[in-house]
Amino acid sequence: MKLYKFSQASGTAAKIVTVVMALAWTTHAQNEFGLGAGNDTMTGNLNTGIGFEALYSNMSGNGNTANGHQALYSNTNGNANTAIGEITLNANTSGVENTANGAAALRSNILGSDNTGIGYEALFFNTTGNGNTANGSLALSSNTSGYANTAIGLSSLLSNTTGNINTALGDVTLFNNTNGSYNTAIGHQALYSNVSGNNNIALGSEAGVNLTTGDNNIEIGNIGIAAEANTIRIGTTGIHTAAFIAGIGGVTLPDPANPVVVDAAGQLGTVNLSDLVGPPGPQGAQGPEGPAGIGFVRGAYLFLPSGSATPAGFSKIGITSTEYKDLRGHPKHLTVDIFQKN
Repeated sequence: MKLYKFSQASGTAAKIVTVVMALAWTTHAQNEFGLGAGNDTMTGNLNTGIGFEALYSNMSGNGNTANGHQALYSNTNGNANTAIGEITLNANTSGVENTANGAAALRSNILGSDNTGIGYEALFFNTTGNGNTANGSLALSSNTSGYANTAIGLSSLLSNTTGNINTALGDVTLFNNTNGSYNTAIGHQALYSNVSGNNNIALGSEAGVNLTTGDNNIEIGNIGIAAEANTIRIGTTGIHTAAFIAGIGGVTLPDPANPVVVDAAGQLGTVNLSDLVGPPGPQGAQGPEGPAGIGFVRGAYLFLPSGSATPAGFSKIGITSTEYKDLRGHPKHLTVDIFQKN
């Protein structure tokens, strides 16, 4: 391989164009453009360097493209990297198949591979993390060894260091997450305050913004509660005043089932009929064996024979049935309407 230097004067300024050209019988061609780009001792092939000290330390790395001041400066044997912008992939030595586009993107990467950082300081501190995608200024900028994260939007997953397999879509989503994993946040500031919570899902602007450390939450259009876990919240009290869910109305379950009720806080739950009814009582007492037309009460719920009129002050919330044995041990089948106090 031969080195040719050409000097060309233009007014008072002089331009130095350095071109490394392969001899006619060389199998591969290596091109370097820009003063100080590459070095005279490298053996790698198919590299392109444009900008002062781009690919400056490259030795045996192949198929790299560096465009910008000190882009891929420290690369020695890393392959198939693309660095566009000032000091992009500056510290990379042997990481492979990384793409950095934007000033200081993937600046600190040393061994990490298959990362994509697009935007100012995207994945700036990443050193060994693999398979991350950051698109947006400062996206995943604090990540060091976390892998398989996707951050799209300004400062999304900005604080993440070791968290893995997170997906953040929207500006400042999962902003404070450091080591939480398997989280999905879609929408402006979704899961903003989450630090170490895992397996959370937030959909909507500021969805789950209050969650900090809890796991396994689903927040859809709800800000959530700090440290809460294993909870599903859909909608916001005072804003969403009606709910329509297909596939429920008109559907009769084939077997006896517990009724679904809603408390004053909006939490869904079921009433365990066997607990509410209790053991059958003697003739004349409250209970399923009581006099005809007389129901039994447990808490805020009134149970009457099926087909009864709705009493004043109550609303019918369902119908259910149960199997039990009377005092003589005879099997009985009970069907009742369930009413709740207004």
